[in-house]
Amino acid sequence: DFIEIAVVVVPIIAPILLAETGANVTAVWLGVMIGVNMQTSFLTPPFGFSLFYLRGVAPPSVSTIQIWKGAIAFIFLQLIGLAIVGYYPSMVNYLPNRTYLTSDVAPPPLNPRLQECIQEYKFNLYSEKGDSIRKSINSISSIDINYLPDEKKDIFVQNFEKALLTFDLVENLKQEEKQLAAYSQDYKSLHQKVRKIQKSIFKNEKRIKQFNKDIRYLEEDSILEDKIKIERKIEIIELENITLQNKIPTNWDVDHNKYKELANNRKKAQTKYKRNVDEVYKNIKYFKLMIKDLTELIKLEDQINSLGTKSEISLDQAMLNMKEVEKNLDKISGAELIKDKITKSRRILKKNDPDMSKVLSLLNEANNIFVVEKEWRKRAKNDLLPQLNEFDNAIKDTIGLRLQERLTLEQAKFVSRCRSSHKDISLNF
Repeated sequence: DFIEIAVVVVPIIAPILLAETGANVTAVWLGVMIGVNMQTSFLTPPFGFSLFYLRGVAPPSVSTIQIWKGAIAFIFLQLIGLAIVGYYPSMVNYLPNRTYLTSDVAPPPLNPRLQECIQEYKFNLYSEKGDSIRKSINSISSIDINYLPDEKKDIFVQNFEKALLTFDLVENLKQEEKQLAAYSQDYKSLHQKVRKIQKSIFKNEKRIKQFNKDIRYLEEDSILEDKIKIERKIEIIELENITLQNKIPTNWDVDHNKYKELANNRKKAQTKYKRNVDEVYKNIKYFKLMIKDLTELIKLEDQINSLGTKSEISLDQAMLNMKEVEKNLDKISGAELIKDKITKSRRILKKNDPDMSKVLSLLNEANNIFVVEKEWRKRAKNDLLPQLNEFDNAIKDTIGLRLQERLTLEQAKFVSRCRSSHKDISLNF
């Protein structure tokens, strides 16, 4: 019976129930409810399956009343279980959520379905560890980075300005959510009333379309009275729609547009916050990767130096050498400028009459950039990388959480609890 529920009943019924945005239940909860309900029905009159079974196998000396006396306690226990499952859906949903989020195939924190709960988790940490996070940002912002190339120095400075901006964006998002929640309390009853009326109007419009089809499909020799009857029905439905339309409160458009404006403001605040924290953490990872790729960059030193010195090789061979170096530079973070100069020089060589002086000039620029990249990364390996690793550990559960590969056990437990409760999303429709 439970296999039938899981494989047949729930896949058929769940999509129908889930279409009701106000319910917003989960298929797992629905399956458990059906299972417990069916198990209860086995013992309850007048068609309890177990009653039929027990009556068939029990000896004649055991009466039906005696069977019911023995079963009544279990009936009450199952009814209590049914009430608990119905009233506390999180009891059903928590374990499947936790199993999924801690499994080998768990989705990354960037998964859209997890965002609401992850945001709640992070905002709690911002409140608890805000001072500690600010201290980490100020600490790493104060280190000496004058040896960095200008463009990377600008990225570094701006990145930590954005990191501090996170707290303002969090407060702005909280304020937008608070305004939307306060407005939704009064708006919800209006929304439900209007949507109910509009649903009736929509059903009537479908009936009108069907009646118009019926008129078109009438045979030419059909009695005129049949057509008049259908047209009369259409007129009645149209009058009903006018009556329903007049029942819609006059403040509906204004209030509905106000809700959409507040919802849109919240969405913009969320987008701005997410874009900011993601950019901050991406840059931290980017700097760490550039420094860690120092070893691979040094391996290319001889290849890059030799590009503009081997005058005895053919142009075709020179271009092949350049392509090889470009391919290797693709694998190294932050080597785009070096590759760009080599690529430009190779394209000049493709021409019928290449300007060799320009080619050599570009290759010389590539070599100079390589030297600068090598030197700053060498120093940063000792002076900057440890601080970046320390800062990464300080923000990976907050600013950087969305870009982690997976949730920790603690985070998975929190998100599982958060996603275990049913949420009403009907105001979005």
